[in-house]
Amino acid sequence: MPFRDTSMIWKGVFCLQIPGFILSLVGFGTSTIIIFTYLKNTATAGLWKQCSNDNCYDMSLVLNYKQESTVWLDVSKGMMSIALIGQFATILLTTSGFILALTKMIGWCTAAASAVSVVFGTIGSGVALGELKRIFDVNVTYDPGYSYILFMVGQAFFLVAACLHAVDSRTRPK
Repeated sequence: MPFRDTSMIWKGVFCLQIPGFILSLVGFGTSTIIIFTYLKNTATAGLWKQCSNDNCYDMSLVLNYKQESTVWLDVSKGMMSIALIGQFATILLTTSGFILALTKMIGWCTAAASAVSVVFGTIGSGVALGELKRIFDVNVTYDPGYSYILFMVGQAFFLVAACLHAVDSRTRPK
């Protein structure tokens, strides 16, 4: 089915997926999941590094220094990576819907890939935020950093995409 014969929902969802993927990718690649105040200094921490007073350290080294497990870090990175792979698969499935015959099956597979990516991404980033709060004993003042916000906005785009793909699939005759 050519592009012009594809539903408006399908085209709109594709327009959500591209910026959603870019936001998630930037959020994953940058390292400001949490911003907190430590001894009257602003500090940041993320998946890749921890910074304060213009000094940055690899997060694995920081965790080893604090005698903390790095398992959560690996799990968060892994789950967020699976989310990005799921988002890329969703984009490929949406593109194949433009090129190939758009069927209910492609629509449901696209909705499922998008939903799975949202679940993995949300859990992975939530674990990272929670563990960083615990490790740096942030009980008073903290803000989610731009990495966390960008990644979660990307997840929100894909949540909307999953819902719209499911709605579009339900309206298809075959």
